[in-house]
Amino acid sequence: LRSAGMAGTSSHDNLFCDRQYHDAGDSLVTVMPVVRIEKLEFIEREYGPFLPGIEIQVPMWLADLMQKRRVAYVQLPQLPDGKKVSSQIVEEIVVQERSQANLVQIGDYFFEQCYAYLARPGDPHAESCDRNELVLLKEAVFKLKKVRKSKLTVFLKSVDQATKIMDLGWITTFELADERRGVVTATDYFANLWRESLTLQRAAE
Repeated sequence: LRSAGMAGTSSHDNLFCDRQYHDAGDSLVTVMPVVRIEKLEFIEREYGPFLPGIEIQVPMWLADLMQKRRVAYVQLPQLPDGKKVSSQIVEEIVVQERSQANLVQIGDYFFEQCYAYLARPGDPHAESCDRNELVLLKEAVFKLKKVRKSKLTVFLKSVDQATKIMDLGWITTFELADERRGVVTATDYFANLWRESLTLQRAAE
């Protein structure tokens, strides 16, 4: 990764197109550089300097690129209340999700940031992490995703012809993209029913 020769590069140049990240590319995440980079210049703006061992926030698309080139690594994401994510905290959220009807607020890009953290290739700082904790965190995040998807499925099945506005609460961008087809299909279906009903009423008058 070089600052020279990268000027003019766009953040939309297929650097961040993995399915699990959806459109989270411009959300900010914290990375830990392992090499010194003076500055990275792009069309939108410039980032840096990057100093080894000093955390810095960058857009997700840049974090993904730097991590793939092993010059910086994504750090543990934070929840909206400022707490750093851990397997125990995620398990607590799972319990909370199961005990209430509404979705728990976990942040718009929670899943994308967790996936980026868990996908670190050969992070030299990873040896300071408990390998077992990484496994438990991955399992907890998967469990949370499954529980929330189940709740969203139940909610969408409750949508009927009279539904004009749907409040999805603290849905994340990952979930919204995942459920978008179902939401659009349902709303289109009921909109068509409403138009047909209106046409029949007018014809009967």
